[in-house]
Amino acid sequence: MSEILTVIAPLFIIIFASAFLQKFRNIGDEWPKVLNDFSLKIGLPVLIFSALSKAPFSFSEQAQLIAANSLFILLSFLSAIVIGKILRLKKQMFLTLFICFVFGNVAYLGIPVLTQIEGEQILPTASLIVAIYLFWMFTVGISYLDYSVEKNKRAVVANVLKNLLKNPLLIAVILGIVIGTLHITLPSIVLKSLDMVTASVTPTV
Repeated sequence: MSEILTVIAPLFIIIFASAFLQKFRNIGDEWPKVLNDFSLKIGLPVLIFSALSKAPFSFSEQAQLIAANSLFILLSFLSAIVIGKILRLKKQMFLTLFICFVFGNVAYLGIPVLTQIEGEQILPTASLIVAIYLFWMFTVGISYLDYSVEKNKRAVVANVLKNLLKNPLLIAVILGIVIGTLHITLPSIVLKSLDMVTASVTPTV
């Protein structure tokens, strides 16, 4: 337990230092949004792509991981529906429960924390779990919410496809798996550039 606390302590030091600076120094209110956009749209996607592109990927070897995580997420959705029916929640509260019951910070905070604890060798596995999670959230999760509000199947399908195709984290996973599966070796200068960006992800997040 003490070893884990020692490993993740630097993360909390950065968090509290940032909060202290924001409170006692006039550093502006716009920088959190800028860093947040960088993390979600550039930093984490680059980190995920870099990790997966360096690791040979095999669907047969990862089948159990994919199946277990998919089953867990789908059962979580089902549990939220059952709980909502039992408690007879109003529509807005039920939809909030439905998405929040499953929603977790697996990418934004999960990857930095796991990297600190397990090292960079955990990145391919963590990135795959993020991909599984994002896929079900942006298909079953978002489509259920959209359909509950709009009742328009065509609009729901269009929105799901848009969310999937525009999600930088999911795009990074797909490209990384393709590169890893085909055993394509990226030029060293590209790899060094990717490593420089990935080094900034944890403190930025």
